[in-house]
Amino acid sequence: MFVELFQQKNVRIAEHWTQIHKPLESTSLHQHADYLWAFVYYVKIPKGAGNLLFELERMSSSVEPSEGTMIVFPGWLKHRVSKNLSDDIRISWAGNLC
Repeated sequence: MFVELFQQKNVRIAEHWTQIHKPLESTSLHQHADYLWAFVYYVKIPKGAGNLLFELERMSSSVEPSEGTMIVFPGWLKHRVSKNLSDDIRISWAGNLC
């Protein structure tokens, strides 16, 4: 479904991976500066499994993910995932677009 949508927009998935956060795991601040866009699709998100946090200079924004949602954002935008405070795993599919 998403691959076809990207193809319609003449966008290619350059690379992709799955991310499984066990309880108390998180992802540190990083960016995908070599790519125009990055994306994350939420497969399984138990309540309390952590938010997607964007940081730009001294500003930050928090997004509470929900299952079945995809977020596309500029590759240069620094981001991280807060700690999974649930008792279950959090699963997402992410990647870079060009």
